Amino acid sequence: MNDSVIRQPGIAAIAEWGREQGFDLTGVDLDNGSGLSRSTHISVLQMAKILSAAHHSRFAPEYLASFPLAGLDGTLRARMKNSPAGSVRLKTGHLDGVSGVAGYVTTSAGKTYILVSLVNHIRADFGAAEPVHAALVSWILGNL
Repeated sequence: MNDSVIRQPGIAAIAEWGREQGFDLTGVDLDNGSGLSRSTHISVLQMAKILSAAHHSRFAPEYLASFPLAGLDGTLRARMKNSPAGSVRLKTGHLDGVSGVAGYVTTSAGKTYILVSLVNHIRADFGAAEPVHAALVSWILGNL
């Protein structure tokens, strides 16, 4: 993580936590603590590693409870309604031309997989990326 961009307490806390966890934060740039910014950069692999660490932390139950459940609540209330109840927990995000989901998909066998999907396309934030995200979830549930 570029220390020159650490301007806010939230960013500093994220950078410190990442170093403590041993993450390679090369190329990660955070503009604000929420992560929702055109200036924020992180790779899908880096995001997946962070999600894995969070899933295995002692705070995992509280952390996971903050994720919307597909077809049931929050930003996923009207999405992926055919998913088994409680099996899909994803955070969603949209910016002009970008749509993303990141979180966890648990199969009927009880194995949890991390899903990070970022779609960059001029129509992505108008719903065009939602079928892509849903297809990934469906594939995980049906094939893993």
